[in-house]
Amino acid sequence: MANLQLFGIRTNSPTTTNKQTTVQISANNFSHQNNVSVFHDNVQVIDERGKLECGMITVSTGTSNQVQRIVAEKEVVISQKDLVAKGAQATYDVPQGLIYLTGNPSISSTGRVAVAEAFIINRNKNTFSVLPGKYRIKMEAKQKENTSPFNIKS
Repeated sequence: MANLQLFGIRTNSPTTTNKQTTVQISANNFSHQNNVSVFHDNVQVIDERGKLECGMITVSTGTSNQVQRIVAEKEVVISQKDLVAKGAQATYDVPQGLIYLTGNPSISSTGRVAVAEAFIINRNKNTFSVLPGKYRIKMEAKQKENTSPFNIKS
């Protein structure tokens, strides 16, 4: 499991699983039936840790009306301070605090991009891991200043 801090990437502060969080969801269309709510068309979800944007979100609640699972689909973008994660689908297991990001996912920070077949983002521990399979890490090369004794201009 890779720690986001080793990459120079950090998620915001960890949250405890018993802490109540206020989440704002906006969308052009909404439906609800039998403990399942569906938001679609220009969906935005905002909490104190960041923002999620996508084409559709399905929220499943348990018998006590607590959110159990959230599935975001269609061009998912998760933005937090110094971190952007993108993929075709993000499935959030709320009780476990785990987000499974799939569909050509990437996680980027200033000058760094990680690309894999799938990522698991642990919101409680501020870590991410790559599911078994291929992955790639790209980093921008720093340009060296001209150290020539000659004043050469391009």
